[in-house]
Amino acid sequence: SSFLDDYRELFRSELRRSQSRRRKRGSMIDIDRHVHLNFSLWLKQKVERMVFDGISDDIRCLASGPSDKVLKFSAYNINGFKFRTLERDHDLKTQNSGVYVSAETISYASTRDLNPRAGDVSYYGKLIEIIELNYYDSFRVVLFKCKWADTSS
Repeated sequence: SSFLDDYRELFRSELRRSQSRRRKRGSMIDIDRHVHLNFSLWLKQKVERMVFDGISDDIRCLASGPSDKVLKFSAYNINGFKFRTLERDHDLKTQNSGVYVSAETISYASTRDLNPRAGDVSYYGKLIEIIELNYYDSFRVVLFKCKWADTSS
């Protein structure tokens, strides 16, 4: 559970209310798609309007977005694990560019599905790029750009 879950649910509620006022009922998948595409902009505008309403510094930093300057790495150590980009791994005896991610995702049978199912999906890939986003020195987020393997066959 993320500390942004309450804000995400508030955004969903506002979308549902807005649709009911227009007498247009969007499906759950439409609402989820809208949240995915527009949540960051909505959060930024919401936080700007709530100047003195006890919003945490972390939420303010996230809503503002990261700094325009990023750092790129060819290797990165985190939580006792060493990662290297595929290019950096080239010709080395040990390989640290492999990545495995298990992510919970929501699946819909159709656009009218009212009972989406959550499940884990596994992804395997090679690390292409390592980027660090800086949220105005409050915290940093490391992104791994990967070339994912096709496991469907």
